[in-house]
Parts: sequence; C-alpha cells; structure tokens
Amino acid sequence: MKFKESANRGFYIALICAFWAFSPCAVQAIELGSDTVGSGPGRIKILKAEAILKDMVQPEVQRLVGGVELQYEDVFLNCDSAWRYDDGRFRTMGHVLMRDGTNTMEAEFMEMNPKNQQVVARSTVNDSVVMKGDMGNANAPLMRYLMDQKRVILGKGGQLIDENTRIRFDHGGFVLKTSVMMLGGNVSIESDSQTIVSDSIHLLHSTGGLVFHGPSRLWSTDGSLELYCTKGVFDNPTGSGWFAGMP
Repeated sequence: MKFKESANRGFYIALICAFWAFSPCAVQAIELGSDTVGSGPGRIKILKAEAILKDMVQPEVQRLVGGVELQYEDVFLNCDSAWRYDDGRFRTMGHVLMRDGTNTMEAEFMEMNPKNQQVVARSTVNDSVVMKGDMGNANAPLMRYLMDQKRVILGKGGQLIDENTRIRFDHGGFVLKTSVMMLGGNVSIESDSQTIVSDSIHLLHSTGGLVFHGPSRLWSTDGSLELYCTKGVFDNPTGSGWFAGMP
C-alpha cells in the first residue's frame, strides 16, 4: 500500500512538471529593477510586478501581471498588466497611469518605447485619454508624449480646460518645459471674458500671451473689443499687441 501511494505521488509530481513544461505561459523569475535583459541607459526598468510570465506561443513576449510599475528615467508608469517585447517596448493595459513630475496621463492602453523615447496613449472611447498638469486638463482620443522633450502631441485633436477657459482644436500639442500650446484647425477658446476662433494659434501659458498664425477673430464678452487678423501678437493681461492682414 505504501509503495502504491508513493507511486501515485510520483505520478502526480511528474504530471505537474509536464504541465508547466508545456504550458503556453510559464512563470519566469526576473530581478526587479532591470528590463529583463540587463540595465543601462535607454532601458525601461521593471520596478514592480506580481508575476512575470513567459509566453511559449509568443517567445518574443513576456507578460507582466498584477500591480505593474515601470520606470524610464524620470517617467513612471503604473498599470494592471503589460507585455514586454524583445526590442524593449512595453505595451501596457488596464488603468494605465503615467507620471512625469507634476504631469500625469491616464488611458486604457499605452506603449512605452525607449528607442524613440515616446509614450503613445490610446482609448477606445473618444477623448478618454486624459493628461493633467500645470497647463490644465487635456482630453483626446490619442496622445503622444515625447519623454526627452517633455512635449505632448495631439494628432487627432481634443480639448483642454484650464480654470474657466475651455479650448477645442483639431490638432496640436504643447511643450511642458516652456508652457507653450501650439494649436491648429478650428481652434476655439472660450472664457468668461472673451472668445477666440482661429485657424492656427500659439498660447503662451506662463504670460497669458497669444500669437496668431492664421485667420483669427477675437471678441470680448462685454462688447468692448473685437478684432480680425491673419497674424499678430496679443498680450491678454495688458490688452495690447499688434495685428496684420484680414481673414
């Protein structure tokens, strides 16, 4: 009887080992703080993950699951799960949050690429990629964050809300270091005091200035100011500037 029990136990152990050997995913022990192939400049570090799985069907992919946290220089990214590719890219899914200083970006999916130093964020619902920071809250269906330049590109348009100002545009971007927004295509800027429509405009967030690069119209809510131009510079705090051309 004891021999039979030992034989059965050995059979089950062998069966379990065979299961892990031929399973599509197997747990792989990887040291946290590395990108699984070594450390060095230009690599994404894995700071946290409950498990890292090796996909036997897709050998070029590693799956990170459970409280995943990644780091690329000053940029941190948290998500529920991620795929790591052999070229160093990470595709992240489920409650994805990127942090760079005081700026954050949230989306359903993000791809972090150390080679071009970009994070591309997408969501299946329109305008559900959200970026929050010193320049306000931006919503868009697609955002591209250039990590080395601290620059955000919104190729499919979106809207930005900053205190009592709402901005809509067809395409644009902003540079976080210089606090400059570059917007184009049916731009509309609405606030309590004025409304602006423009084909192309730059907003100098730190000074409140406006630079017109295309047909534009500005008018105040109380009717005290109205102007048209194709190019010009307007200083909002002082109400002064120069303008040229007719739209």
